Amino acid sequence: MKDISLADDEKQDLLKKINNCGLAQTMGIEVYDLDHGYAKSRLKVEKKHLNVLDILHGAAVLCLADYTAGAARTTLGVDVVALQINSNFTGAIIGIGLEETIYCEARSVVEDQRIIYQEIMVNDGNGHLITMITVTGIKPVN
Repeated sequence: MKDISLADDEKQDLLKKINNCGLAQTMGIEVYDLDHGYAKSRLKVEKKHLNVLDILHGAAVLCLADYTAGAARTTLGVDVVALQINSNFTGAIIGIGLEETIYCEARSVVEDQRIIYQEIMVNDGNGHLITMITVTGIKPVN
């Protein structure tokens, strides 16, 4: 990985753009930290995020993770699309209730000329792991 940091004004511009996206607003996702190949976000659990069993829906967690991974990829300055996303949930998802906040951290661990490999962790407010995700992305050839 390159040791590159984003300038503060660049971070603020990207945060504004990322958080003004319709999906982020609809889901209630807030990306609050960015750097090169890195992003942190949070989601306050609402009724719309629950499944028919009244527990946090896995799709809401995956949406948060995918969105955060995309935010991290945005900092690379090139277009990258996800090719593969793998997720492993833990039982901690069952204990997440309404009004609780879950947190996501995404980082690029491999960047080469065409492929990006990311690791994403989603945790509850006490730091318990909800899911660990890996993403493989590719830089399209123009």
